[in-house]
Amino acid sequence: MRKIVQHYVLVAANSGLRVGEQRQLRWSDVQLERHSANGAEQTLARIHVRAETSKVRTSRTLRVMVKTKSHSIRCYIIGTR
Repeated sequence: MRKIVQHYVLVAANSGLRVGEQRQLRWSDVQLERHSANGAEQTLARIHVRAETSKVRTSRTLRVMVKTKSHSIRCYIIGTR
C-alpha cells in the first residue's frame, strides 16, 4: 500500500493532472507495463483521462515512467496523446 501512495503522490505532483481529474481516476484508467533494459527494470504507466472527467471535455493519455533505484523513486512524464 505504501508504494501505491508513493507513486500516486509522484504522478500527481508531476503529471499536470487537475485535482478533479486525479480524484476521478479509476483503476481501469491506469495500465502498468514492466520493461527490462540493460538489466534494469522500468515501470511504464499509461494513464487515460476520460473526456467526462476533463475540464475541457477531451480525453488524453499520459505516459509516465517510474524508475526505482536505491530506494528512491523518480517519475518522468514521457508524453501525452
